[in-house]
Amino acid sequence: MFGARRAAENYEKVEKMLHMIGLEKERVRREMVSAAEASRFAQIVTEMIEQVKKLGPSPLRKTSQNTQKVHAEASVA
Repeated sequence: MFGARRAAENYEKVEKMLHMIGLEKERVRREMVSAAEASRFAQIVTEMIEQVKKLGPSPLRKTSQNTQKVHAEASVA
């Protein structure tokens, strides 16, 4: 169970980091799935894809694109 406990601790850290940078906690998900549960795994992945699509593009994406544009303009000048 050490791995499961460590994963839970890391997940909590990720949730805190998401909050700090302004992303929704719904963009990540922690599930325990056995290798014998292929159909459950597929269902979880499908649900996660639907959830992220509902949330839409990352609000940080605009910031990243603007930063890239500024760097590109600066290298041309």
